[in-house]
Amino acid sequence: MFADERKSLILQILSRNGNVRITDLSQEFNVSTETIRRDLNELSDEKKLAKVHGGAIALKHPIREDNYVTRVKQNCEAKKRIGEYAAGLICDGEIIFLDYGATTEEIAKSIFNRKNLTVIINSFNIAGILKSKYQNGDFTGKILFIGGNIDCDNNKTRGEIVLNAISRFSADKAFIGATSISEEGIMMWDESDGEYSAVLCKKAARTYIVADSSKFEKDSFYKFLDFSDVNHIITDDENAISDPMKAIFTSSNVELHIVKNGYKVFQKGV
Repeated sequence: MFADERKSLILQILSRNGNVRITDLSQEFNVSTETIRRDLNELSDEKKLAKVHGGAIALKHPIREDNYVTRVKQNCEAKKRIGEYAAGLICDGEIIFLDYGATTEEIAKSIFNRKNLTVIINSFNIAGILKSKYQNGDFTGKILFIGGNIDCDNNKTRGEIVLNAISRFSADKAFIGATSISEEGIMMWDESDGEYSAVLCKKAARTYIVADSSKFEKDSFYKFLDFSDVNHIITDDENAISDPMKAIFTSSNVELHIVKNGYKVFQKGV
């Protein structure tokens, strides 16, 4: 294994666990403790971790979102699995909020054989996907697009007009994206996006957070939901979720769905 590959894996472990020990990493990678110590020194010089006696701890920085074109390409296979699974939870005759985002786009792409469905959206990308699927006969019903100020960079509407309009509707289910999921709650980089998503959740009977596993146990800029506001979290199995994080979900009555290759690894009710 090359040093750069090993250091990348060290950062992944650090992101997941919050800390690493030199002796554990030495055993994990079958290298000397001096090699691991050198890796940690280099990562510390690069400001990617903080060294402590016997190991290192993560530096807590808010996660910033990349531009939309970049986000669509990140963890795309995991997002596709999550989208396919989430779409399977949509029933005939339901009213659905689909939040703006790459993962919710995958939900839209995976809607098949549904009757009398109402989907409420503010994303031009999702509007195009649903229009095509409607014309192909993948579902019947209607698509409601919430107009307002056009965010040309992200191909959606936003602002007070959108918030006022969406507050007039109610839905059976809301499928919501997130920048990160921390011990504090569900977080978004853009506060205006967070406010819009929070309104969707308040107006839906059940809320589903859809987020790939790279987003867990990290902070971002703006917390828009407490776990008490959430009914379900749907993610993938690419990165392990810690037991303390799972315990928070359990204590908050949040049902965790982990999807692997399009199938349920763990699920407690819908």
